[in-house]
Amino acid sequence: MNSELRKGATLLVLCLLAIPLTGYTMDDWDRSEKEYDRECDLVFRILYLGLTEPIDPIACEDLKDEKQSKLRIFIVSLSIFVGSGVGGLVLILPYGERNPPIPPPGGQLR
Repeated sequence: MNSELRKGATLLVLCLLAIPLTGYTMDDWDRSEKEYDRECDLVFRILYLGLTEPIDPIACEDLKDEKQSKLRIFIVSLSIFVGSGVGGLVLILPYGERNPPIPPPGGQLR
């Protein structure tokens, strides 16, 4: 097994391991975004929840920072998933001949 094939297989294994990680980080980010909407989005609170209490700006700032942090983590895990998958496939799949045949002299092909 040559080194490119070994590297490609390793990247594909990393890609398969990154699938659940990406799903978990996406769910985590989605939960934090929904929590931010419930606590800090004025329109959402009035129309869907029927709440008219004032919003705590300090708590909203913390929730916004948490939401953005979880989005960054999701983007990193998604990049690892896509990058390792594409990189592994590029290394494993054939993409042309490395040593093309040299035609015989005199222009006669057999």
